[in-house]
Amino acid sequence: MPSPKRWIIELQDAADASGDGVLQLPDELWNELVAQGWEVGDVLEIDLITEPGTAVIRNRYAQCRQISAPVKS
Repeated sequence: MPSPKRWIIELQDAADASGDGVLQLPDELWNELVAQGWEVGDVLEIDLITEPGTAVIRNRYAQCRQISAPVKS
């Protein structure tokens, strides 16, 4: 089984004094995520893990879309 891909992406300040961050995904990564059901505007869940500077990103919207999608016959 191949090991999962790793991406190093710097979180940018939204520059609107909100404290929010912007995660600019590389095109190659974005194309892979779109193929898994991700869409622009989805809200992400980010979990920091023990390795410094490392996080797991989940997209609950995409998971819900896959669960509720009509079954193709």
